[in-house]
Amino acid sequence: MASREVTQDEALAILNVASQRSNRKLYDVASELVESAERRAQSG
Repeated sequence: MASREVTQDEALAILNVASQRSNRKLYDVASELVESAERRAQSG
């Protein structure tokens, strides 16, 4: 949310679209996003 400067509702809508486009569960898309952010935080 912070990197895109969006509200919670907008962030959920973005995740929903990503989930639908990739034919994956929302939980899986969100988990991958969190893991990616954690890796970036640890390396930078």
